[in-house]
Amino acid sequence: MQVSLVSHYGPKDKGTGLFLGACQERLSGLLGHVFRPYALEQIHGTILGLEGHRKDDVVLNANSRRPMDTAALLAFLRAPGWPALDIQLGGYGADDDYGFASRGQHPFMRSFSLQGLAAVSIGWPVRDGGYPLALDALRRRFNGFNVLHKWHRTESDVDNDFYLVLGHITQPGLPREAAQHIESQMRQFLSACGPVTLPVSRERLYIVAYTDPQLPLDTTRSFSVPDPGLTGQAILDLYSEEPG
Repeated sequence: MQVSLVSHYGPKDKGTGLFLGACQERLSGLLGHVFRPYALEQIHGTILGLEGHRKDDVVLNANSRRPMDTAALLAFLRAPGWPALDIQLGGYGADDDYGFASRGQHPFMRSFSLQGLAAVSIGWPVRDGGYPLALDALRRRFNGFNVLHKWHRTESDVDNDFYLVLGHITQPGLPREAAQHIESQMRQFLSACGPVTLPVSRERLYIVAYTDPQLPLDTTRSFSVPDPGLTGQAILDLYSEEPG
C-alpha cells in the first residue's frame, strides 16, 4: 500500500456536501452517462503525498529518497497552534484581480479543469480577504521530516493549489472542443455558486493507505490524525516492502 495525508476524506458537513453534490450534478448534466461521480465520502484534498518504499526498518520517501520521520510529522500535526487553513472553492470572477496566479493562469481558469479523465476543482487558501501562500508553506514544513512534495522539484517551485477530484470520465477520447465547453460551463457555475470556505484543520486530516489513488471507500484505510491509536510506527507499518 501507499500512504498520503489528505483532508475531508469521509463524511462531509451539510454545506460542503451540498456544494460538492451540486457540482457533480452539473457535471452529470453536461457529460451524461460518461461521467462517474465519486461518492461524496471519497472526495478529498491531498495535502501531501507520503509515498515511499520500506527498506529494512525505515521507509524512504519517494521524492526525497530519505527516511521519513513519521513520528515527528505526526507530532507536528497534533501540536498546539498547528497552522489550520481556510480554502476558498468557487466564487472566482473571470475579470477580478486576486493578486495571484496558479501555474501562470488566473484562478477563474484554474478553478475547474478536465485533467485526463479526471474532473478537477481547485481552491486556494484565503485569509482576511487575501490569498496567502499558506498551503505551499505548509507543504514545505514537511521537508524537516524528510518528506518532499512532488511538485517542489526546485526551491523556486510553488504549489498552493488544493485539488478536489469530483469524479472521472469513463470513456476516453472526449473531443477537445467539447472538453473546453464543459470546462467553461463549470467555471461559470463555480463562480456563480461560490465562494464556499472549506476549513482544513487537524480534525479534518486523515492518513490514508491505499492501493488505488482514487481512494475508493472499499479498499482505502483511513486514520484520523487526532486518533491516539495512530502512531509514527503505525504509519510506517502501512507501507509495502520494497521489491527486490
